Amino acid sequence: MSNKFPLSQKYIDFINTTNVSAEFLEGTTASGKTTVGAGVKFMRMVSQSPKKLHAIAAKTTGKAEETIIQQDNGILDLHRNAVYCGNGDKDYKLPHIKFEGKIIYILGYSSRDKWEMVLGAQFGCVYIDEINTADIEFIREMSTRNDYMLATLNPDDPSLPVYKEFVNRSRPFKKYENDVPPEITAELTEEPVPNWRYWFFSFADNLSLTPEQIEKKKNSAPKGTKLYKNKILGLRGRATGLVFPNFERARHIKSKEWAGEFLNCNRKSEHFVQFTAGLDTAYSQKSPDTIAMTFYGITNHGKCVQLDERVYNNAEMQTPIAPSDTVKNFIDFLDRNRDEWGFARTAFIDSADQATITE
Repeated sequence: MSNKFPLSQKYIDFINTTNVSAEFLEGTTASGKTTVGAGVKFMRMVSQSPKKLHAIAAKTTGKAEETIIQQDNGILDLHRNAVYCGNGDKDYKLPHIKFEGKIIYILGYSSRDKWEMVLGAQFGCVYIDEINTADIEFIREMSTRNDYMLATLNPDDPSLPVYKEFVNRSRPFKKYENDVPPEITAELTEEPVPNWRYWFFSFADNLSLTPEQIEKKKNSAPKGTKLYKNKILGLRGRATGLVFPNFERARHIKSKEWAGEFLNCNRKSEHFVQFTAGLDTAYSQKSPDTIAMTFYGITNHGKCVQLDERVYNNAEMQTPIAPSDTVKNFIDFLDRNRDEWGFARTAFIDSADQATITE
């Protein structure tokens, strides 16, 4: 690419990667995912494909034009031999790009009647922009109709089906696996698909950004908000049910040995003075919500430390857990932590779950 958009080594490796059938690019905003993903890697794969038909999908065709096709360092800027037919032509009625004798359809996945028009086609390469916002039925359909699929996304609610069915089934190259935040690595655990590759890109990977520009972008979102967590830190998270939006793994996660030091009052001025436990329940077999047990210690300096947790999800169990099972499991949970940490004089149970409380 030109000097106005220099490439990091990671992006060079991404562009030159072969023998992959799907790639997912997740990370912070302004990391260069769309520019390099759509403008360089996708177009290279189209060029190498023996098939004539390909597709680019965004929320709307207008969005695709604005952020992928016509922007600076967009497809038309990088590939002067590409021709965009925004209103279609006599041969292809849908918006499309003509490139090296091939046709790249431009689809808007927010309009089902539009993308259903191409369901009979088999594509060589498919690019899906912001796949986390796409209709899951559209993703499922397109994933079976291509030789190569490339998708970009900014981190979002990890309970979205696109993560379980697609993104979390890919794996990073060993060379770059330490670039992936631990919170995301912990979720890349679905059954892997051979040749599905995961990439995490941040501000540091976009060499066209100056330190001043990076700092300005970081200051544009209030710290502690979902926007800051998703766009600036590149971490997944949802707004609904978010209790600690300013959670930072490096700061808030400690070892079990660290917590154990609090129990020795003679060696450390800070120690546990109270223990408590909580139980939240959700028995649905069709929901990602869980039956969650937590055990906490509170120190004489006012710190609250989660010491243990146990989580069940009926959607993942062959034999569903009933309220009577939860009571037994919770008592076992409390007894085990009493022996290890101390006696919890209070236990808080989901007030909306009268069945479990009655048991």
